[in-house]
Amino acid sequence: MLARNGGLLAPPVFEDQEKTRRTRLLNTVLLTLIAAMIPVIVIIAVLYGLPTDPEGAFTLVTVIIVATLALILLLLTRRGHVRLASTVLLGAIWLVPTVWILTAAGIKSDSSLLAYPLIIALAGLLLGGRTAIFATLLSALVVLVAYFLEATGLLVVHVEPLSIMDPVLAIVQLVLTGLLLRYAIKSMVEAIHRAQENELAQIQANQELKALRDSLELRVADRTRDLELRAVQLQAATEVGRAVTSILDAEPLMWQTAKLIAERFALYHVGIFRLDAAREWAQYQAGAGEASRRLADQGFRLQVGGESIIGSCTAHAQVRVTQDR
Repeated sequence: MLARNGGLLAPPVFEDQEKTRRTRLLNTVLLTLIAAMIPVIVIIAVLYGLPTDPEGAFTLVTVIIVATLALILLLLTRRGHVRLASTVLLGAIWLVPTVWILTAAGIKSDSSLLAYPLIIALAGLLLGGRTAIFATLLSALVVLVAYFLEATGLLVVHVEPLSIMDPVLAIVQLVLTGLLLRYAIKSMVEAIHRAQENELAQIQANQELKALRDSLELRVADRTRDLELRAVQLQAATEVGRAVTSILDAEPLMWQTAKLIAERFALYHVGIFRLDAAREWAQYQAGAGEASRRLADQGFRLQVGGESIIGSCTAHAQVRVTQDR
């Protein structure tokens, strides 16, 4: 799809980057041909008038046809028919030297063969490598046919004296060759820059994906630990509930409960305190751990509202968590 139109001489831009690249090259070649053919027509008209010799007439007709065709193809390119315009252009500029070589110039006394490397390079840049190979084989075939015609005498080449058109046409070919090389180098540099930018973007994307993956793994690990802890809590609550229903005596129940809590939560000590009737002391009743029996036998107690954690919890009926070891 056509994205936007530029000015009169600017090539159109398409959503397809490769099509836009070929359009820029085709636009440059067509404008160069038009700019080169107009002075050639003027030079022929000024120096020779209306040529009567076959070479001059062929040159004038060819220049007019190429200039007109370039204008038509320029309009065709503006409508988005880039491949069709490229094919017609390559066919036309290949046909011109081919007809001249096979009918008049041959291969040993004319510079028309210089057009073939230009056509092959242009074919590769506009239509791809396969078209360039096809143009190479076709041009080589023309050279062999021309050689056969000259060698067998079927084509008699008459060496004409130099004219002003010889350097003009040679310069046009050289200019087009230079433009193609410049464009090819520019396209290669741009491709390298795009590749580097894509590589940097890919590296950044990989880093972002790695950070996201690490974050997800961390969240999954945290959630797994939470679920495992909750499962342990539920299992401990279930076992405590079973103990409550199976043990009717309060004292063994407290000892069993403390033991289950210590085992399920991997605690080194669990103590159960009970307030006295006056709610002044928290008496150690049962526990789990090495010192639990000794504390119970000694009647260990802590004052309600005292400085200890037990004293604070029993005084305010609030849970307290401490990280002190």
